[in-house]
Amino acid sequence: MTTTSVAQNNWMTGLEVPRWVINGVAAVATRRTCFSAEVSDSNHAATTAAYTVAESRNEALMNELGEARRVLEAAYGDREGNFQEISYVTHMIYEVPEFLRKNPKYQTLIQQVASGPKDEERNTAAEGTFVIKPGTTTLAQLPELTPGAETAMKFQDWLELTTAVMCDVSEQSGSWWRRVLQEVESTYRRWLGSTPLERLSIQPEGEELSVDRWLRLNARVSAMLLGAMSPEQQAEMVSHRISTSVVKMLYRLHTLYQPGGSNEREDILRKLQSPADNLASNTLSEVLRVLRSWPRWIARCASLQMMPPDSSVLARGLKQLTSSHLEQSQDAAFRTAMVRTSLRLDGQPRMEDVYAYQRHLQAEVETLLASRPAATTTTGQEQPRLRALERPTSAREREKGKDKDKGSPAAALALIAKLEDKKRERLENETVTTLDAVNLAALTMDKSWWDYVRDYVDIGSHEAGLRALRDAPFLQGLPGECLNGMVQESICERGWDVMKKVDFLSRPQKRRLWTAKRWIVHLYAGAVGHYKMFQLDEGDTVVIELDLERNKAHDIQRDSTWRMLMWGALTGRIEAVVGGPPGRNGLPCLDQKATKKDVRNLTLVARMLWLYTVAEAARTTSSALPPNRKRPVAFMVEHPAEENWVGNHPSTTSLWTTTTWRAFAEEMGMGLVTFDQGVMGATTTSTTTLGTNIYYLMGLDAMREESAEGEARPRPVDGTWSSGLVDAVVMALQFWRRQPREIPRMAALTAAQWKEHVASGHAKYHRDCLTCVMSRGTGRRHARVKHPDMFTLTTDIEGPIKPGLDVSSKGALGKGLRYMLIGKYTLPREYVKAYSGKEPPRDDGMGELQ
Repeated sequence: MTTTSVAQNNWMTGLEVPRWVINGVAAVATRRTCFSAEVSDSNHAATTAAYTVAESRNEALMNELGEARRVLEAAYGDREGNFQEISYVTHMIYEVPEFLRKNPKYQTLIQQVASGPKDEERNTAAEGTFVIKPGTTTLAQLPELTPGAETAMKFQDWLELTTAVMCDVSEQSGSWWRRVLQEVESTYRRWLGSTPLERLSIQPEGEELSVDRWLRLNARVSAMLLGAMSPEQQAEMVSHRISTSVVKMLYRLHTLYQPGGSNEREDILRKLQSPADNLASNTLSEVLRVLRSWPRWIARCASLQMMPPDSSVLARGLKQLTSSHLEQSQDAAFRTAMVRTSLRLDGQPRMEDVYAYQRHLQAEVETLLASRPAATTTTGQEQPRLRALERPTSAREREKGKDKDKGSPAAALALIAKLEDKKRERLENETVTTLDAVNLAALTMDKSWWDYVRDYVDIGSHEAGLRALRDAPFLQGLPGECLNGMVQESICERGWDVMKKVDFLSRPQKRRLWTAKRWIVHLYAGAVGHYKMFQLDEGDTVVIELDLERNKAHDIQRDSTWRMLMWGALTGRIEAVVGGPPGRNGLPCLDQKATKKDVRNLTLVARMLWLYTVAEAARTTSSALPPNRKRPVAFMVEHPAEENWVGNHPSTTSLWTTTTWRAFAEEMGMGLVTFDQGVMGATTTSTTTLGTNIYYLMGLDAMREESAEGEARPRPVDGTWSSGLVDAVVMALQFWRRQPREIPRMAALTAAQWKEHVASGHAKYHRDCLTCVMSRGTGRRHARVKHPDMFTLTTDIEGPIKPGLDVSSKGALGKGLRYMLIGKYTLPREYVKAYSGKEPPRDDGMGELQ
């Protein structure tokens, strides 16, 4: 019998090898020897019989070995290598026939088989193995999920403790855990820098860390992580189907605790600015706890790449935290005052000075806490004492409390001064708070209606939207029914819910609107509409045509339809708003009582103007999509011209003469383009006016059809646009999409323009500049017309003239002059030559004045 000890594959640790497998492997080793031998003809019959028996046994064992190999390879899976190269069985016992053991030719081979594999073979086998060590199978419990920086920092501490345990799960678990953390942290950093909508699509990668060679390690660590979670967190991991992936579970924990998120950053800054607010109770031990946590907050600021508050703010916060306790000890208060003076904390301290100040305060508080006697309790009960024994027995004993020490007057004065200082400090703080409130109220009062619109768009403040609606100049004087429902709330964060409630659009149409970046909204498009407008519907631009005659759901007074339009406006998607609102037969005057139909017409006009206002404001804020920011919104409203208005009803007026339109045009910089649709393909003569900010429509102005005087001109019967007008609008919007260009308008100078004007020495004259107005006529003439027309007299004033050598006029009545009037008359030389037949003088007649 020969016993061979060889290395066993690590994944088979703890498994009992079946006997038939041992016999099969032994048969392989024996077969290598048996079939390579050349049996001599001189062997006797017994040797031949033994050989025959051994060969038959080998054939049977080889069949069993083939079956065993298939079973083991199925268990081994897709791992690298194969069973034949890295698998060995410990202590295999096999029998070699006696005639082979006695043959000298096979002695060396038998000894090699008996000695087992060499050291380098064992090392090679060990390198290809992966063993899960027995040991720790539980982790520390995850911290309770509460808002604030403490929970995020406790989660970081938990990760630090978990890393030490993960490095001892197996030989290579440390490197695997580092790769897991790198993958999770890189994905989490992308999650922090994304928008709420983009975060939904961010998922960690690293699938290779949970399959193949890491399969068992991933399963072990997944069970350990689930054991460290609360039941609610375990249920969430199971519901998301990520309980078998360590990378996904760890990423989900990061998004739950949000280390380095906005909440933690805000909480850390608040704790550094006013650490006294973090005290659970105003005790010395609680103050010491906050002081010991202060350096960690500073370190957390540095790790998050945050700028800590100013050094003076940090020093003031530490003083407020400890002043009430340090003032109780005169020595501690004196030493602290000396430290503040030496570090110059009341001036402009450095961060190093604040660190030294914090260490000093922590040492002082620790000293005070150690010097206070600890409370002691006695196990014995207090002995009862008869109260009658304390009763005075005579009148002299009754007055034994007289002439006692009444205390030090200096201590009383110091206590009174301290109380007065606290009252004075409280009064100063209340005064500062009141001044801040007054200043804030003043700023709020100084806000314009446009500022409220921006707040409504940017932060979604419903109150700001109502204030903007109240203060907007172009909505003043309208009936209250016209403004109902114009300001909607909770739209931006519920965009798809808004889309789902629109019942006149199919799901693909809703998806098209949802994904489009630019909307062209055509309101009151008519029953037939204009198919040419849909030439603009391409790429990321979509065209929306609405009209009540097509579908009752197109009514923009319905909440679902109006909320869809407002969502497009608030997200900065609306590129253009065009349309011809109703009320073409006249709108009611503000001093007249409006009928129900008039109120509806005014409501539709007001909603069109408000939709453009919100869309324009959204593109000036960060709520708009990046390609649309700072990009103007096109606007065009079509209505019969004022000159085409027949004032048979004094209670009605044209849109262009209403205070609503005039205020809107002044605030938003709109212009008027008046033309005749008869020259643009209309069947009737219709003088139309466009109120627009599109520069490319200015070419339509003053296009009219010439007709004989007194010829009857037919009136339009409806508000249908001519084909030429539709073509012009489509072409103008195509140009607008390539390069938006608004009509020129008068606007106040911006801060940068004022700075440029002052830096140029007031070279350009501005009527709203005090320096230009006060110094006019004292410098270079600021004439707008450099080359005046012929036969034109231009005059200007020179002065005041500074005193010089000759400051008085000549003559008998000479006196000091400070100003002079200079005139220039433009007379063409060729005109003089043609009129008089003479050549005009070359010196313009100046020689004759001498």
